[in-house]
Amino acid sequence: LNADAEVVQKADTLLDNSVLLIIQVKKGPRVRIQDVVFHGNEALSDATLRKAMRKTKRKRWYNVFGSSKYIPKEVRTDLAAVVDKYNEEGYRNALVLGDTFVHVSKDKIKVEVTVEEGERFYYRNIDFRGNTKYSSDTLQKVLGIRRGDVYNRKLLESRLYGAGQGIDVSSMYMDRGYLGFYAQPEELLVGKDSIDLDILVREGR
Repeated sequence: LNADAEVVQKADTLLDNSVLLIIQVKKGPRVRIQDVVFHGNEALSDATLRKAMRKTKRKRWYNVFGSSKYIPKEVRTDLAAVVDKYNEEGYRNALVLGDTFVHVSKDKIKVEVTVEEGERFYYRNIDFRGNTKYSSDTLQKVLGIRRGDVYNRKLLESRLYGAGQGIDVSSMYMDRGYLGFYAQPEELLVGKDSIDLDILVREGR
């Protein structure tokens, strides 16, 4: 952010009546993040949202080993993580409306993020279709998500596909040789804040 460029002209010794343009870039001091603040958030605090940003850290005395350098690519990744955090808390339609930075000093900036939280959603009806090996009641118990629970896409995916994190629907089928198992959850919005979940099961015999 603090780089300066200078264009220098030099005579071209190989071509008559020609000049060479040399661009000299002088790096300024590294820009660090003094603070990250959020606008539009009511349900989740600034501290909670900052914690979700794993790469974008504020310069603090206790953050000795953490980097507070401003790296745009990492900020963009962390903004996606902010949306993921909202999704985990039931805010299915949360958005980052924009982000900007303000210079606090020559080598420090404040990052400002504006969010739109939207409504908090809850699961209503949860149904399985296409399952023959296991009953819907059995799959429901393994899924562990019930009517009235807060919407959480990450939790839903972990209960379906687990990735080795305990008992999940996928491992039940895989352990019995159903290697082609696949489950596709379909969401249907009901009213202002409810979601019906229809899980299509392909057992893959």
